[in-house]
Amino acid sequence: MGTAAHLNRGDIITMLGDRWITDRVPTDRFPNYTRGNAQDVMADPVSPLDWTFVWESGIVPGCRDGFVALGVFDADEYDLEKPETFGLFGGYFYNSLTQSRLFGVRSGAGWQAIDNAYFDDPSAVPPYEPADWHDSPRHAEKLAKQMGWFMTTPNVPEVDRQKIDAKAVRDSRPDFEGQTIAQIIGRARSLQRHVRAMFDQHAWVSLGASVGPGVLAALTAEIDPTMVTKLLTGVGGVDSAEIANDIWDLSRQVRHSADLTALFDGGIDGLGARLDSLGSADAAAFRGAVDAFMYEHGSRGPNEYDFYSFAYETRPELLWSAIDRLRRNDDAADPRAAEARGKVEAARLADQLRGMFKDNAEALGTFEAGLHSANVFMASRERC
Repeated sequence: MGTAAHLNRGDIITMLGDRWITDRVPTDRFPNYTRGNAQDVMADPVSPLDWTFVWESGIVPGCRDGFVALGVFDADEYDLEKPETFGLFGGYFYNSLTQSRLFGVRSGAGWQAIDNAYFDDPSAVPPYEPADWHDSPRHAEKLAKQMGWFMTTPNVPEVDRQKIDAKAVRDSRPDFEGQTIAQIIGRARSLQRHVRAMFDQHAWVSLGASVGPGVLAALTAEIDPTMVTKLLTGVGGVDSAEIANDIWDLSRQVRHSADLTALFDGGIDGLGARLDSLGSADAAAFRGAVDAFMYEHGSRGPNEYDFYSFAYETRPELLWSAIDRLRRNDDAADPRAAEARGKVEAARLADQLRGMFKDNAEALGTFEAGLHSANVFMASRERC
């Protein structure tokens, strides 16, 4: 079935006449939902197992925890059993538009700033309808303090610790081939608390990642509306870029080896077994690099927010296909080179803006703080 880009409570109630088994029912407090950004997370209908085991048992309460920790809401402003952080309607995943807008309202940025940040055409989004409970001086005071921290902190140590915790979880993974089904399920259940804790941090770090770009957008709107994107191209320290870089490096091994090129020319079906039978030095080095990739990134893959989907480790053909596409490119297509070019252009634009703001100390200081915040929190968002 198709899926609407934005839904209000009336639309959803009508749609629920033909309800999917894990669909949610919207509440009066959080009536509006959107596929904006949600379709980038999960474009396809969500598997019931993923929604109940991963989302409702980990990500959904974790997101609530993050908004509460930041000071946007109190915990009891959400439904106690099923916090309205995300929606599932017609089997499709939705973000809570009300939740996002109230971050803008209570932080002082305004709900329009949130709509402008998330949607290409804000006029197509259901209009914001204020309610008495939306205005909260107490939450506004909390968020004002958080905004100052977002603009000045040199790093986000909580996210750095989270990376260490994630590595410990991976390092402790047992050999599943020797385990019973009950043991495997027990291991999976033991990870639900990690999912909740990590999404708690992901939620408030993602909100933090919107602050700096919002400041920069306000400063540069009349100069060049596209400048923020250019300023933030090539943000350094982004962990998620490691996957693309590692796959690229694997493709270079294939491109520069006659043995491996012939292997891939034979197609990806049965490629793993054929690789192990080669016996050449190039094949051994490539197998070692593939194993290292699988250890670090094997749980990743297309549609990775639904654990019903195949990952690189469970369907190696996904990796072989990616390598097969990239091996045909020459070395100039290295993603690191594109990142480096982006950094050079971003630095040039930043210096240009510094020159424009040099006679306005307030604007210059705001620009420097916004640029600093954007770089710190965008890198942190991609880590957690």
